[in-house]
Amino acid sequence: MRIGRGGQHLIAQVTGLNRHTIARGCRELQADLQSRPVGRVRRVGGGRPAAEARDPALPDVLEALLESETVGDPMAVRAKAKRSSLAHLSAKLAAAGHPASRPTASRLLRKLE
Repeated sequence: MRIGRGGQHLIAQVTGLNRHTIARGCRELQADLQSRPVGRVRRVGGGRPAAEARDPALPDVLEALLESETVGDPMAVRAKAKRSSLAHLSAKLAAAGHPASRPTASRLLRKLE
């Protein structure tokens, strides 16, 4: 804004950002960031939905896959162990028609305890 005419274009070239992004940032700064949520960088609802939100059957399918692979004492307090790695579980989910990444499989395993 201090550069004046052509400043947004120059900043876009220097940073590699889209000039529309820079213009939006300038508008936010001029509005004193009043439209932005407090304590958040992004707007509410931004980003991709979770895999289980896109595919509600995913946790059930994973649990069915784990039934034959879970080892350990069912009466013990200690957590049970699974035989397959996260990569194998992810591949099996994809083969069953429910694609899920390794981090997604890990997150679902933690939810299933």
